[in-house]
Amino acid sequence: MIIPYTRIRKTHYNNMFKRLRRDFDIDLNSSPYTKFKSIIYIELSSILIFFLQNKPITPNVITLIYALAGVIGGILLSTGKIELVIIASIMFFLKSFLDWSDGYLAKIKNKTSELGAVLDEWAGFIGYYSFLCGFGILLFNQTEQTIYLILTLLIVFLKICDIKFFIYLTTIDKLKEKKISKIEIVNKLKNVNKQKNKINKIANFFKNFLDDRARTYDFISLLILIDIFYYDTLIPNFVFFLICTKFCLAFLWNFYLVFFKDFLSQFKFSKNDRK
Repeated sequence: MIIPYTRIRKTHYNNMFKRLRRDFDIDLNSSPYTKFKSIIYIELSSILIFFLQNKPITPNVITLIYALAGVIGGILLSTGKIELVIIASIMFFLKSFLDWSDGYLAKIKNKTSELGAVLDEWAGFIGYYSFLCGFGILLFNQTEQTIYLILTLLIVFLKICDIKFFIYLTTIDKLKEKKISKIEIVNKLKNVNKQKNKINKIANFFKNFLDDRARTYDFISLLILIDIFYYDTLIPNFVFFLICTKFCLAFLWNFYLVFFKDFLSQFKFSKNDRK
């Protein structure tokens, strides 16, 4: 049975608008740019879903293409060639419509899975770091200053060495290998004072500042294009330094949480699994 395009489009609009309100607390009426991007993604993804609904291509393949688009976009961006930078900017502007396609396509094909949800997060992760690496190498090619290569490597290094990130990975691996018999996440409801509220606000600000959402790609891509075609503003260079600063602060913050704020206490290990 082939679902009509108009039905797919209407249902997709309803589902995505509801999801934006429910999961991200986004009021599209007060966020015109987000609404504009959402309409583009829904229109493109509805067309793709319609044509793929009876094809052998699985939703996970779409997600892998989404990840690959991020890698290719990062490579094109890094070249510094105007034509390729434009193509990369367009790719980063539009590629998320693939991410908006796979979930609904999975429901239509009755192929929803835990793997699909994990692949979505993984593809976004790959796209974000491909963009950052491409951005850093682009600045190196434009300026021939090795500091941008060093900072690009520093971003990757800090992520690899992030102890909080490593804790999540090793905990999952140990559960899988049955080196840990049981683990529970402890929900600690504490009365926080004003000082802690301020710290949380600052932490949330840095977390959301130039994050891995599409708005970051769009903003930086716009700055790059303006810098290439109109003015040599050095604003993209400044933004890259801000991103590096954010990664350094995040690394230090996570180190502080683990070593001085007993981060592991939220994981309730069985006594036999402790050293």
